[in-house]
Amino acid sequence: MQNGLNVEKDLYDALMRLGKGPANIISTALYIQSNLVSPNVVEHGSVGRTSIGLYRRGDYTTMDYSPQEIEILEDLRDILLMGGTTLTVVPEIQRVKFQKNILNVAMSSLPT
Repeated sequence: MQNGLNVEKDLYDALMRLGKGPANIISTALYIQSNLVSPNVVEHGSVGRTSIGLYRRGDYTTMDYSPQEIEILEDLRDILLMGGTTLTVVPEIQRVKFQKNILNVAMSSLPT
């Protein structure tokens, strides 16, 4: 899982060049608490949250998944939930990632 905006683009383009149909990439927004408690010591919080959804290049308005897409998302959701992840499947992941990164910008400027 990788945070960041539009980090899926190159992978999506490479998969599409293979010519084997639509590329299904599960994208994520990860919320992880961490604090610098002393020089070179980072404490990770026990509270974290993950949102997942399918990446749709250039499409920020589709809010419904096909039955096949739901199956793909539910397979990963079930695996992560069994491991104890707090998880939400969202209808449009790029909006969630943008919102999360806006929060990062605001929060990271405070300690800086």
